[in-house]
Amino acid sequence: NCIALTDVVIGNGVTEIGEWAFYKCESLKNLTLGNNIVTIGYAAFYYCTSLESLIIPDAVTTIEDGAFSFCTGLKTVKLPSTLKNIGENAFYQCLSLERVTFTEGLITIGDNAFFDCRLLNDLKLPASLTEIGVSAFEKCISLTEFKAGSGLKKIGAGAFSGCTKLKKITLNEGLITIGQNAFYENAVTE
Repeated sequence: NCIALTDVVIGNGVTEIGEWAFYKCESLKNLTLGNNIVTIGYAAFYYCTSLESLIIPDAVTTIEDGAFSFCTGLKTVKLPSTLKNIGENAFYQCLSLERVTFTEGLITIGDNAFFDCRLLNDLKLPASLTEIGVSAFEKCISLTEFKAGSGLKKIGAGAFSGCTKLKKITLNEGLITIGQNAFYENAVTE
């Protein structure tokens, strides 16, 4: 039981954080990840409600499904250029998440990856991104603008549904698929 754990430093010898590794470490506030981590596993930091900021090291290529789901205190996330895939529900209901720094190299954002991140208000996605999953940004009610990067090919069903302050959408010419209700219930004026 890790309920009282407040600080974690993961050394450079670690290359993978396994499934449920720090599940429900509700007091975890300070997290330092080693420079050689390649994969952050399924639900690895699920329900770490006191975690406020996160810098993902440069070796990480995959954040698996649910890795940071319900980290309700998380406010900022910085992603590395080595990151290729953000799994389903990776940051699901991170209710305090205001800013995510995306970098070139990211290819896919999974289904529900940022679902109900209510305070997320600035979305600058890289040109390398090709796919936004189903409901990936659904109910991100503070988003006001979305501009598709030049490499985006697919926007999943409901991807921006319920983004009630979303007023401006700019789509790229290479976009092939826009899923059902991708922009349902928003305030688009242009």
